Amino acid sequence: MADKQVAFTRGIASFKAGQYKEALRYFNEAIRLAPDDPLVYDSRAAAYEKLGRTNKALYDAQKVITLNPSRWQGYARSARLFKDIRKYRTALSMVDHAIQRLKSNEGKRREFETLRMAIVGDLARKAEEERQLAKKTFQHFGSLPIEIAATIFHLLHEDDHAAVVVLAQICQGWRRIVTSTPALWRTLSLSDKKPVEKAKLWKLRSRGILKELHLRGGKEVLWALEILNDISLYSLRCLTVTACNWKDITSALPQLTPSIMSNLETVELGEQDTHRWFHNTSKLRLRRLIANATPVDWTNLAECSGQITELSHAAISEQDVPDLLRLLHRNANLQALELWFVSRLRRRDEPERPLPEELPSQIELSWLTTLSLVGYINASAGQILPRLVLPNLRSLKLERSGNTLDRSLRRLLESKSVSRLESLVINTGHILDQEMLVQLLNAATELNAIHLRWISGLDAVIEALAGVDSATRETNGAGLICPKLTSVDFSRCPDVRDGPIVRLVKARSRSSVLALPEDQSPTIAKLESLAIDGCEKIDPSILPWLRQQVPHVSCKYATKKQAHWKR
Repeated sequence: MADKQVAFTRGIASFKAGQYKEALRYFNEAIRLAPDDPLVYDSRAAAYEKLGRTNKALYDAQKVITLNPSRWQGYARSARLFKDIRKYRTALSMVDHAIQRLKSNEGKRREFETLRMAIVGDLARKAEEERQLAKKTFQHFGSLPIEIAATIFHLLHEDDHAAVVVLAQICQGWRRIVTSTPALWRTLSLSDKKPVEKAKLWKLRSRGILKELHLRGGKEVLWALEILNDISLYSLRCLTVTACNWKDITSALPQLTPSIMSNLETVELGEQDTHRWFHNTSKLRLRRLIANATPVDWTNLAECSGQITELSHAAISEQDVPDLLRLLHRNANLQALELWFVSRLRRRDEPERPLPEELPSQIELSWLTTLSLVGYINASAGQILPRLVLPNLRSLKLERSGNTLDRSLRRLLESKSVSRLESLVINTGHILDQEMLVQLLNAATELNAIHLRWISGLDAVIEALAGVDSATRETNGAGLICPKLTSVDFSRCPDVRDGPIVRLVKARSRSSVLALPEDQSPTIAKLESLAIDGCEKIDPSILPWLRQQVPHVSCKYATKKQAHWKR
């Protein structure tokens, strides 16, 4: 005990001298020798308070209260500490306990009353700050009329129809608005995750009126559809079917009649349905059709549609081309067209279908900006592309061509369909007339991305892009073609060599662009991306220089599987 008293006395002396860390060391030693002395804990709490270690000080103050609950010291120090960390209600409770335990020390009473008044003032200021913050962050929206709040929620719902569930969980006011606005529940998407419960909820909240129905599951989705077999579908405008069989859907939803199908504006179909779509429908309001290898009655669709703006289908055969051309002719407002052609052998008793006589020799699609043709280009699409006039075409993609693309590209050039072209992608195609392709690129003054992959004999094209005449090997004085070009991809082209690539990069590097005459420099863009993957004639020694000139360079000589095979 004597050693404890010596350590405590030295700690008090160090504390009075302002040496709080030294005092803390002595107080720790005293507590080790006498772990149940509240006076030592209170002194150590004072040292912690001076050092700014509030959590430690609060722990010791609570220890003082535990060891001696009838004394005011622990409560008073706790009140000051809680006040410092802005826990005013707890501080007020502590100072009241301290005042109750005072006996005759009037000086301390006045000190604690002053402390109490300060805590009450801080508590009032904190409450006012919280009210002002609530007014800034919540009251503006809370004071809006319900109609305006519902309109704001509807804008969020357009991007994500499931947002209504999140909005309903924010607060009671939002939940009341969301649950009482049927328009927010008009889009129903059913998958294999709790479709029955979701169908019941949406049926109740939408009041039996749906505008969009998305079916992305199997048998459980069909069970959920039985819950909806008594609602009206006259407002349905969008239908998505990815995995369910159409006969099972109509069995669960008998009100999905041909007249309802005629009113649909958007249809998205998967590839597991054998139903022949649009077979018995009359005049269609269809604007958007996306079908992934799903049978479509092209004859009836071409006859009954006239408002389609987006069409994507992944299983076009040569026998479908006549009806497809009729459809393109009748839907002049088409904006995006993506077709995947497949090879299908014609039966012996099946006659070859001629093109409709009423079709004009040229079909102008003034609004079409995106065109993608994938498959046997000359066998099927070879009859489509030469007939099209596309004055506003922005993106063109031709992929997996079985024969030459010369006729199709020449027709695009002659019809001036490339004047606004911004992106050209040709994958796995044969182009025999390289000069014709150069002429096409020369006419595409807005082009900023050229991707020519798996194509042989591109030297003339690359030299033209570098501003070099392929015949004389001299710089072309007429200037660079495709002045806005920023992205080039010649991957897997077997004849691409490092010489033309270096000249191309030099002609379109920052230093070369800045060195052009003043009347040309603003119109020439700097090359930002270059891909030459799988080009085996490229010398690896030029890659460091290429990466210095072009921000993004990709040059992968072989895949891991190919590299392993070569070893």
